[in-house]
Amino acid sequence: MTQRALQVCSAAGCGVLVRASRCDEHEKQRKTDTRKAYSRQYAESYNYKWSITSKRYRKANPLCVSCLLAGRVVPAMCVDHIVPHKGRPDLFKDRENLCSLCWGCHSYKTRKEDGIGDWVANPRKLVLCGLPATGKTTEAERLAAEWGCDVWDWDVAAQQAGLSMTLTWSRSDWKYLLSQRREWIDKHKPEDAAIAIVSRPVMAMQLACQIGGSVRHLVCSERERQERIKNRNKGVDRWRAANS
Repeated sequence: MTQRALQVCSAAGCGVLVRASRCDEHEKQRKTDTRKAYSRQYAESYNYKWSITSKRYRKANPLCVSCLLAGRVVPAMCVDHIVPHKGRPDLFKDRENLCSLCWGCHSYKTRKEDGIGDWVANPRKLVLCGLPATGKTTEAERLAAEWGCDVWDWDVAAQQAGLSMTLTWSRSDWKYLLSQRREWIDKHKPEDAAIAIVSRPVMAMQLACQIGGSVRHLVCSERERQERIKNRNKGVDRWRAANS
């Protein structure tokens, strides 16, 4: 096979004779520059797309979820991935893995992400989270009937322990509920299907990690949610009147 004639490296100022278009050093530099350019283009595209997604999500969900659960009304300043995506496109693009947070709640959750590793989620192990009256119990009951599994519900566990849902729990109350949850996790780790209901994004992240499942954050408009709460309270009042 006839070899190409020697020629000067095409890189400016380089006088090395090569049979290719560039010497080894400048060919390596060309590949590095190409990768950097691609990375910049990807980052710009990523930032632009995420900016659009974040704005749209916050427009639909304008209040910080964690603050609402604590009884505070605070505008959301950012959109968080409940299970950190760590570059995984399936988690990054999953809208059900998003929640609106203020900067303070986002910083708190970020600190809690230490020690959270990567895992491949079992599609039949699911943590449902969200504000009250977003449909968590209804969805959990539907899936539990379909999958043939039971449901861990933090609120139900608290009620069974005789804890008030309106008063602040003591440290011992929290320890008891956490021990009950650990027992449930240990029981369901080897099982094929499991469903848990929690409210807070941080707890959903931690529980999904522990059972090797995914998170589904249920949302609805605040007007719709308040209407559901009002109807639920009316139903409770009618039941009390009928059974008093």
